[in-house]
Amino acid sequence: MITRWIQAGTAVLACVLTLAACGSGPGPRTPVDDGRGPLSFVGGSGGQSIYEPKHAQDGWYATFAFEPCRNGTGHTLILEDLRTTTSSGAAVADVWWRHVPDVAGRVGGTTDEWDPFASTKGYPGHWNETQFRGTFAHGIAGRSVTDSCTADVVADAFDSVIIALRVPPIGIMVKNFTVTYTDNGETKTLQVPWKLVGCGSSITDPEWCNPDA
Repeated sequence: MITRWIQAGTAVLACVLTLAACGSGPGPRTPVDDGRGPLSFVGGSGGQSIYEPKHAQDGWYATFAFEPCRNGTGHTLILEDLRTTTSSGAAVADVWWRHVPDVAGRVGGTTDEWDPFASTKGYPGHWNETQFRGTFAHGIAGRSVTDSCTADVVADAFDSVIIALRVPPIGIMVKNFTVTYTDNGETKTLQVPWKLVGCGSSITDPEWCNPDA
């Protein structure tokens, strides 16, 4: 099952996963930017959390995806790096680039497997649930952002930045992540204020990790 982003109040819990992946899916785009540059990431402001899978005694992967987009025209945007931050410093994150071709270029699979997604368990090549399709590559350095933020729906062909967090038994909460990129050769940064949470024994705030929700 694919669900849309949910926003409510100032502290936003966009998706809480139990058995299903949470997807952005077709529909209105909500770009996230800091007002200082042309780069945005489709999502919102707030966060999302994922419950640990059963029998995950030695840790597991919580994976989150965003579609980068470009505000305005006349900008050549090239991604360089992405870094995540927790309350105790940098988190261990594996960053991937996903490209999905237009409908004519998709072979096999269900619609859900080709859709954009917001978060899920596992990581490229080792999904726990929906077996997402597309071309996956480690890292984002050198990737061009060509999608316009003014589009009302995600284009048939699209790119995603995927953040796979290794979650220890105690859990992990990423406060935000920062993307370094160049705009017509000038180095800039974008901080995305979106919390990424993998539930565990130390995450006791019921707003993020409430098994009874």
